[in-house]
Amino acid sequence: MKILVPFDFSQESINALKLGKEMSIKLKLDLKVIHSLGISDYPYYKTEEADRLKEIVLANAKSEMVKVLKGFFIDPNAIELEIADGKASPHIIRTSRKREIIFTVLGRKDQHIPDRIGSTTRDIIRYANNSVIGISRELGFDTLKNILFVTDFEPTPVNALSTVKMIQRANSATLKLLYVNTRENWQSTLETKKRMEEFCKLHGLANADLEIINDDSLEKGVLNHIKSAPVDLIAIRINSSYGKLDIMDTHLSAERIMDHSETPILTYSKDRYLG
Repeated sequence: MKILVPFDFSQESINALKLGKEMSIKLKLDLKVIHSLGISDYPYYKTEEADRLKEIVLANAKSEMVKVLKGFFIDPNAIELEIADGKASPHIIRTSRKREIIFTVLGRKDQHIPDRIGSTTRDIIRYANNSVIGISRELGFDTLKNILFVTDFEPTPVNALSTVKMIQRANSATLKLLYVNTRENWQSTLETKKRMEEFCKLHGLANADLEIINDDSLEKGVLNHIKSAPVDLIAIRINSSYGKLDIMDTHLSAERIMDHSETPILTYSKDRYLG
């Protein structure tokens, strides 16, 4: 099993690589680093001269990436490195959908438009079929001691929660389940607690507390909660979209939370099976 770290030489991707390295050691997973050149597939690139130029650029990119890895690892050859010549988002998404990739660690950047995550991060959250961790600053894996698990207690395959439980076990982290009561999905406290007990039993979630809050929307409930009770990591389920235009509300909620919070977020897919 592997952790995937997209790298573009920015400080944000350096932060992601540091976290990916720590996770690979602590969780005993292999690490794969991918760098995309961002070369578009225009017709005038399909010439012998363009192919030779592309080979030179790919070789230079690999050389620079090896230098980066040497700064992080005693044996950089032990790290799987891939250099792609296409645009970043499609290649990262295709790679992340391979069964051996269970985490994608992303460094998300500040945008020129305030309070908006970048398009690459947005694409990966929407279409990757594994757990995506998005961070906006340098973060030590061992600091993830307090996890807020946002859930609606809907049926979810047992293996889909594997990544959340891996982090909880590795750091002996506390886990708080948050249910946001809105007008559209309101239910009583008694009913919510009953569903929470069944959910925890089914998924083997230990040391979990339940918090129920009322708010206008899921993302507002989460953001208001972490203002009063900060956490180290927010875990939220999404539904995998396979190229469809009907983006699910859970995708949009995760994106809006990222737009307005620096708290690291882990998205996990209910469609993800880890064998």
